[in-house]
Amino acid sequence: NPHLFMYGPVFTVGQSRSCNLYLKDSSVSSVLCRLKFVQ
Repeated sequence: NPHLFMYGPVFTVGQSRSCNLYLKDSSVSSVLCRLKFVQ
């Protein structure tokens, strides 16, 4: 499934296992980006 629900005030993407979206790519930093929900 290519869809992933974003939850919480901050959603993180990166190579760290603590990220909400974990990337298995060694060329990516531990936290590539942080997405913040703004209403």
